Parts: sequence; C-alpha cells; structure tokens
Amino acid sequence: MKADIEAQIQAVFHDREVYPAGSYKPVYITEVKWNGQMDHFIVQYKLSESTYTFHYDKNHDDSIQADPVEQLKAEVAYVIRMCERGIGAKVYYPCTTITLTDFHQKSPSSRNDKGEAQ
Repeated sequence: MKADIEAQIQAVFHDREVYPAGSYKPVYITEVKWNGQMDHFIVQYKLSESTYTFHYDKNHDDSIQADPVEQLKAEVAYVIRMCERGIGAKVYYPCTTITLTDFHQKSPSSRNDKGEAQ
C-alpha cells in the first residue's frame, strides 16, 4: 500500500513545468518527499525558490477532501496556477504552507559587495 501511495504522489508531480508570472523560463517542482504516514500525511516539495509543505491531518474539517492524495492533487494544481498568475488565495490551499527561501532571507555573510546572494 505504501508503494502505491508513493507512486500516486510522484504522479502528481511528474513532469510539471511551471511558467511563473512574468517569466518565459519554466521552473520545475523538485525535492518531493513524503513522510510515509497516512494519519499525519506530509509532503514537502520545492518550486522555484520556495518550499511547500502539505500537511494533511485526518482531523481536518469537512471542506477538505477525505483522501489526502486527492487533496494534495487539488492543492498542487492551485499552487501551480497561483505561481503562473502571480496571485492566489489561501482558502484554496488550506493544507499547504509556503516558506520563501529567496536571497533576501540569506544571511548578510552570503552576499557579495553589491548585496546580491552568492
């Protein structure tokens, strides 16, 4: 069963090319990791310079789908659409948190004289 779930998760992310708003170069979803649990189903992935953490707890309210993989599919589709449009609303990805990891969050010691990330 675990292998089937892993295959379904990988299928959600397989060959997903994303064109962020204002860009002509695609970015890809990388570093997909599942914690292997169904009760506290967590999938983490990177898209561009951000880390996305999908956390499905079986005690979520009724607005969230009963199947964590189906909820993951819906939220990943919305995150991609949000990235491509440059705008979105948290109500459409309730189980996902976004951690920005761009150069503004790197320590000052990792920047060159012009303030650019290295």
